[in-house]
Amino acid sequence: MPELPEVETVARGLRAALPGRRLLAVDLRRAHDVHGDVMLLSPLAGAQVSAVRRGGKYLVLELG
Repeated sequence: MPELPEVETVARGLRAALPGRRLLAVDLRRAHDVHGDVMLLSPLAGAQVSAVRRGGKYLVLELG
């Protein structure tokens, strides 16, 4: 598990690169990390990233 400063460093880099870009595809590697219906992920392809933030040791992409 990465340390908190490493996660923040990655989040800062992604904040500079991702907002305004679109997701081309969604690849789910570990289904147990998703709470709810996994099939709900397929419509995310084509969604635009509006923000990147950190929730603890997790990276959160806000989609618009």
